[in-house]
Amino acid sequence: MLHEPLAALSFGALLGGRTRSTFTQSNLAGSWKVSQSRVSKALEELRRFGCVREANRDGRQLHYELTGAAKLALGHSG
Repeated sequence: MLHEPLAALSFGALLGGRTRSTFTQSNLAGSWKVSQSRVSKALEELRRFGCVREANRDGRQLHYELTGAAKLALGHSG
């Protein structure tokens, strides 16, 4: 189960409306206005559910993207 403050958001709002581009934990922390550790825990759960995956790495910075299944669930193609 997603953490309380994040669980109240819709799935689309949870991911900040991101459907095509990659995003980082810092991006989401700013959008959600929560600590990066909370974002890390939420992303861990979203990865476990198959909603996001690691897209690439730039040094220590991880970039994530929605999976195809998550895009379909949100009604987005591509």
